[in-house]
Amino acid sequence: MGLVAKYREELQEIQKKKKIATIKIQGYLKILTELLDIGLSGYYPGLLDEIKEIWRKLDDLMGDIYQKDSLLGLLWRESELRYNMLIEEKHGGK
Repeated sequence: MGLVAKYREELQEIQKKKKIATIKIQGYLKILTELLDIGLSGYYPGLLDEIKEIWRKLDDLMGDIYQKDSLLGLLWRESELRYNMLIEEKHGGK
């Protein structure tokens, strides 16, 4: 398998993980919005704890570039792979 093919394969895997992370983030944001709407309309015992937990999950999903499967880590790796593919295609590994 050539280097570009290997990069493409890894890129496809990263894009799948990125899509899943994005869907999870959207879901947590929707839940958070709903909980905040409920919280603003009146008293709800334990709501603050639920909001803190969802916020923690969002933070974990976003992560930083050093976390392998966080959204930022996936975005960083995706850009790195695209760059490597471009270099490989232009210079043929020279």
